[in-house]
Amino acid sequence: MANESDESVTFFFRRLSDGDHNAAAKLWQHFGHRLEGLAQKKLAGRNQRMSDAEDAVQSAFASFCQRVERGDFPEDANRDDLWKILGTITVRKALKHQ
Repeated sequence: MANESDESVTFFFRRLSDGDHNAAAKLWQHFGHRLEGLAQKKLAGRNQRMSDAEDAVQSAFASFCQRVERGDFPEDANRDDLWKILGTITVRKALKHQ
């Protein structure tokens, strides 16, 4: 396994999968802004409240964290894999919230 930095996304993903809830905050710092932009883009032009995108992102991230802790995702997931997973969950939650 490659030597990973204490600040890498995969490091915090593995920490979260081991039950470290503080790691979720680090993942949020890395992905949160991009997820909000994705949700807003997906809901653009649709009848929505201002909070719909934010609600969808928060719900998506909470679901992601729960699923990580359950072991639903591959242990060797990298930052690109995690972005794809989070993006998919966020888009689905955004459309459902709409």
